[in-house]
Amino acid sequence: MPIPSLIAPRTLFLGALIAAGIGQAMAANAVFESYSVEKQTEDESSLIVMIEGTGFGAKQQTAPILWLFGDDVRQNGRTIDYPSFNFGDSVATNEAKIWEHVDSSVVYHSNSRYPKLSHSYFVGNDGTVRNPLAFGGSNPPYAEKIYLSARIKPVEAWHGFRSIGFDDIAGNFDLGPSRYEAGEKISVLHADGINQTEGRIIYADTENRFATIKTSENWGKSDLNGATLVGQRTGSKMALNADQHYAFAVGSKYLRMWSGGKPGMYSTMSTNRLIVGYRDSSGNLVAKPETSDGSQDTGYGIPNLTSKLDWRLLETFIDQETDILSAYVDIDNSGRRYLDNLDISDKNKLMDRSPTISQLGLDAAGGADSIDAALYFGEIYFDNTPKRIMISNKQTYEEAGSELEIQFPIQWTDNKVQFELRAGELDTNETLYVYVFDENSNPNYEGIEICISCKLGVPAQIDLDVK
Repeated sequence: MPIPSLIAPRTLFLGALIAAGIGQAMAANAVFESYSVEKQTEDESSLIVMIEGTGFGAKQQTAPILWLFGDDVRQNGRTIDYPSFNFGDSVATNEAKIWEHVDSSVVYHSNSRYPKLSHSYFVGNDGTVRNPLAFGGSNPPYAEKIYLSARIKPVEAWHGFRSIGFDDIAGNFDLGPSRYEAGEKISVLHADGINQTEGRIIYADTENRFATIKTSENWGKSDLNGATLVGQRTGSKMALNADQHYAFAVGSKYLRMWSGGKPGMYSTMSTNRLIVGYRDSSGNLVAKPETSDGSQDTGYGIPNLTSKLDWRLLETFIDQETDILSAYVDIDNSGRRYLDNLDISDKNKLMDRSPTISQLGLDAAGGADSIDAALYFGEIYFDNTPKRIMISNKQTYEEAGSELEIQFPIQWTDNKVQFELRAGELDTNETLYVYVFDENSNPNYEGIEICISCKLGVPAQIDLDVK
């Protein structure tokens, strides 16, 4: 069965919310009854939260396959000794125990989402991490379901960047603080001498004679060819030549979930599109997602990753449990974009592989390795089930948006889930809400209210009061 959409979340979740004494039901028919908080260390730097009830179901392996939050790295629940590093060092030099392959252009960076994280990854133009060793590297085992969450922060809104050649340059443009950050405002005069637009210059390579620019009217190759670019602050000028060089950012992929490079189910995320399909053992594309009327779903309409220059919450879920496959992507919990109805019932289903993180970072497809796109990424959670725990300071999942913090589970039975509290950017002195996801990646619509400071001050367990 296709996974239901979150377009109408109240219809999806409220129908399953049933009052049961002091309990509260969720989409997976679990009932929450009580919670407790324990100190794992005396300084309260590590806390354990336990939610009790019924109907949580089984989770074959409690810990996720890969947990990578700065230097806190765990593979299938086991902590990995993290190597020392300096900011700016290539990740490829010392993370061989985590990834099967890392491009040398991926480096350690001090820009992290909250202070307790030691670092993030950074890449400009082209570079990815690939194939977590905790899941078989490039030979991942079969799994019916795959879930990934990560945080990504674009440096600029490179969705509209154009890398373009130039013939002549006069003066020195103000190129901004770095190659990947916007410089001065520019005016761009069309070759017809009439039409004009404005924008920003990002970078200029005087040796290879190409520049990266962004225009407010999103001019393309024919508009920019022969145009004159003028810096509004410095007065510098540049004569553009799109025939010499031209590339744009929209083709760049920031995530591939493939079966270790082998045929099977795959999904690929570019700036504005999710591409999903199924290849047979010969590599032939044999199934594509379909809309309700039977036409091909081309995957456009996903949230533009670069529309905000903040840390974005990226989530994706792939379901190949039956012969009708599906996948979704979600940015900032703002609406899941489903691609489903991949029917392989008349095909030979490949039962020895499943999608894995085959590329995370920037893959500059289509020759777009000079567009000066850059991003930070990290906080990677990867598992062969979407059953997970997240917390927020919002009372409903719909309201939570990107203010969701994924938790590290340490116990998961039918009547109990227990997790290490990872507050992230949330304030533990405020009321928080717990969301527990079922095997179809559906959470309780209304959060389970918990008070961390209250529990730390009261040694005895108190039943959850649901009004």
